[in-house]
Amino acid sequence: MIAFLALTWGGTLAGRAILRLSRADDDDVVAWLIAPAIGLAAAALLLGVTVAVGLPVRVVAAPFWFAVAAASIYAVAATRRSLTQSPAIGLAIAWLIALAMLAPDVAQGLLNYIGNPVGDGWSYIAYGNYLWELPNGTTGSLPPLQQYASHLAHTRYVASSLLAVVSPLAAGGGDTQSAAGPVIAATVFVFAASASAIAWLTGLTGWRAVVASVLAAGSPWVLGAIQVHNYDNLIALSFAPAIVVVAGSREWSIRTGVMIGWLLAAAVYAYVELSTFSVIVLGVTGLRRLAAGRAGNWRGAAAAAALVCVVCLLPNARDLVSFAGAQVNSARGALGARPGVGYFPALTQLSEWPAAFWGLSSDNDLAAGRAAAAAASASAWTCTAAALAGLVVLVRRRAWDLTAIAVVSLAAAGYFAAGQDYAYGAYKFVLIGWWVIALALVAAIDALWRTSPAGRAAAVFVLIAAVYGNSVLPLVRV
Repeated sequence: MIAFLALTWGGTLAGRAILRLSRADDDDVVAWLIAPAIGLAAAALLLGVTVAVGLPVRVVAAPFWFAVAAASIYAVAATRRSLTQSPAIGLAIAWLIALAMLAPDVAQGLLNYIGNPVGDGWSYIAYGNYLWELPNGTTGSLPPLQQYASHLAHTRYVASSLLAVVSPLAAGGGDTQSAAGPVIAATVFVFAASASAIAWLTGLTGWRAVVASVLAAGSPWVLGAIQVHNYDNLIALSFAPAIVVVAGSREWSIRTGVMIGWLLAAAVYAYVELSTFSVIVLGVTGLRRLAAGRAGNWRGAAAAAALVCVVCLLPNARDLVSFAGAQVNSARGALGARPGVGYFPALTQLSEWPAAFWGLSSDNDLAAGRAAAAAASASAWTCTAAALAGLVVLVRRRAWDLTAIAVVSLAAAGYFAAGQDYAYGAYKFVLIGWWVIALALVAAIDALWRTSPAGRAAAVFVLIAAVYGNSVLPLVRV
């Protein structure tokens, strides 16, 4: 558990230190809950740049963990009094969600994580071992494992390099297989905490933030990402919420722009194809600040963000552009050549919506009989109505940027599902925007809860439907 603890609590403290140093911690509760995402983004950027300039991860590992330790000590000294009950509970809940999502692996030991037969996990692990030993791009006359991994040299590498840098705390330097479990569990923790942070930011505090955390990180789509070994995708999930917090919770300044710039660069390094989603998130959040007249020095912030982002990306710009173009062409290419073909097929069957959207059209549900199918349909339609109502509630709360983000995510998912007949592409956009869907559900539940006793009963009914339709708790659907 040492590796998992270092990633979760060490990453949280490092992120909290960054927020304090950048003076982006106006709200202590939100700052603590978004700190894991800030820490993960900093790690992604550091590994992205150092690997790009040709450093093997074994050279970076000791300075990396020294920096985490130093930042953690600073955070404890400078911010410990701000860790009140509310963020402490939120972080603890996120930690428990992460362990619950990998419960079978936790039971046998996270270091023994073997995942499932999907080949991507093996490639991440092999590439991580390669990056531990060698500068990226090295090829020829290598041991078989590393020679295989060398063909990935011009692809995404943040997840593999994170496996490598964590390996000394797992079973030994370069043993990236043992690092896989802690890294995956840590990404779920970060996402759960980020969802809770966004809930607090929009006024959905207390138990409401806990529900948002559970519905976001405990969803079938996050479980799907774990099962198909989307390590990069899991890392990137929390960067958009982090950008919303940094860009949407305080007036813009040069300092804000610098922080936004390196967050965007981290998003590109981690998952270049979907980093445009982070740019869209920044754009609509910035527009909301401008419309409210609270953008501050937005021109200076925008210039600083662009400059910092470009400078951070320069070391690997050629590979990033080439790989992004190849991925886009692949997604738009012939059906048999697309990555992920065969995964999440219900998303392209329009008759299965909205059940497919809520992960309720699996073979297990169909095999359970008509009663289960009827319950799944009722739950799906209830969740859909509640989520739509919740998006309206968010607009009324002047958080219309979050509703716009959800619309973009849903429109992109619909395009790939109906326009491209590409379920895997649809899944990607459902997953990347799921934190807003979870927030909308909680906003609807909260609105009902505040009305009357009858409204509270309705809120409980929606909550039960949301847990049934959005939770991966297996016993609920048996």
